[in-house]
Amino acid sequence: MLVGPDLTYNSGRYDAFVAKVRPDGSGLQYAGYIGGTADSVGHGIAVDSAGAAYVAGSAIRTSPRSRCS
Repeated sequence: MLVGPDLTYNSGRYDAFVAKVRPDGSGLQYAGYIGGTADSVGHGIAVDSAGAAYVAGSAIRTSPRSRCS
């Protein structure tokens, strides 16, 4: 995968993940973890008309890493 979120686990008890399924359902276009060095929780996700994903959540520490498109 050339585009997508961080593909490594970032520690903490919780991390969120995001994945985009190919339109034909044959597999994933991208997938990966979203989170910092402590607990991070994903609460919601939205996709805009261009296909960019936006994840809402909370984190004890922030370390922004990803823009998914």
